[in-house]
Amino acid sequence: MVHLAAAIAAAAGLGVFAPSLPAQTPQSLSSTGLRQLNDDAARSGDDALGWRISVLALRDAADTESPSAGERFRFAWTPAGLDAGASPPLDAIPMRGRRPTRADVEAYVRDLPARLNAPGVAVIVRRVAGGDVVRVYAGGYRPDSEAPIASAAKWHTGALLQILDDEGLVDLDAPIGRCVADVPADKAAITVRQTLAHTSGLPALSPFAEAERKDLEDSARHVLALPLKGPPGREIRYSGTAMQVAAHCAEAASGQAWADLFQTRIAEPLGLRATRYQALGPGGAGPPVSGGGMWSTPQDLERFTQMLAQRGRFQGRLVMSREAVLEFSRLASGGASKVDLPRSARQFAGTATGAWCERADARGRCVAIGSAGAFGTYAWVDWEAGLYGVMVTRARIDEAMAHWRAIRDVLPKLSAARSRRNED
Repeated sequence: MVHLAAAIAAAAGLGVFAPSLPAQTPQSLSSTGLRQLNDDAARSGDDALGWRISVLALRDAADTESPSAGERFRFAWTPAGLDAGASPPLDAIPMRGRRPTRADVEAYVRDLPARLNAPGVAVIVRRVAGGDVVRVYAGGYRPDSEAPIASAAKWHTGALLQILDDEGLVDLDAPIGRCVADVPADKAAITVRQTLAHTSGLPALSPFAEAERKDLEDSARHVLALPLKGPPGREIRYSGTAMQVAAHCAEAASGQAWADLFQTRIAEPLGLRATRYQALGPGGAGPPVSGGGMWSTPQDLERFTQMLAQRGRFQGRLVMSREAVLEFSRLASGGASKVDLPRSARQFAGTATGAWCERADARGRCVAIGSAGAFGTYAWVDWEAGLYGVMVTRARIDEAMAHWRAIRDVLPKLSAARSRRNED
């Protein structure tokens, strides 16, 4: 049984709409019942009458080092249209009228497990040219501590598809009909890249809606059978579910399983020891959740983020071509209007190929990109500032992001001060 607890605050980012469920009443549903609710909600097409469902792992399940097949989950129902989980104003990192120091930031990070009621926190910030700016593991977290990173997996998925495009196996800018047979006519013009950039118009379902699907092809056909939420290419509507279509295209074009593609193209070249996509069905059954079902560690995330920051290279090895990284990090959403985005992403310029385009230049190239997950993980690259970072915890993303932004606000000054000391 899936236990549902009523709440007003929910983590932004994982959502479907389930009409007519009262906010005050705890619910219990089987996985089949939950899937039916998700399907009915998606078919209704009326977000204004719905209730947003967001997934938070229960402490007694999520605080283990690795997920188990019998994990239980808590769902928080929030009226559609409300800003979920608004955080209280955050005090700035105290500087006492002087320039920030590394010690200031490290002390701030060490206090975060208590502030967030989290089992631990890892914050790693480095210069693209090399060298640490900040590196702190607080609470119970270590470099190899495993954590569910949820939607922070999206840029892994986008990068893998971009690599396959670079190899000539998948054309990201071609219609999905090249890799999915019998696409409904209203979805025939959707491109693979649009499914990765949240501009496909396909609905967003809870990751658990896919738990009983047989495989990625079944998952892709399932979402393609549902009504569009908006016109493809013209609106940004957050949908990790749409990425199941892109992942199926990767399998169909390559003849390899999704897990094998990730292992050979990304995990092995980078030496990722614990990063994996997770199926959410009983006993690990069902397809991998390409838009959010990932576990990783701070050190694995650092390696992946460093590779992107250094335009595809890691420790002298070419993992992703420079051209592929540039294409991956362009403003894929173009001039699409922002219609349905997580609260934590509304200020960004738009979307890249599986990542948030935080800022873009006049040529449509993202000068800063990032990827965040519902459990508080946030990784980013800021080429303009010459920095990249990984921030990992297990807390609500809206609360965690307030602290991550406070840290990022002081990083340019901190990095510049350290660079000047090194030059002296």
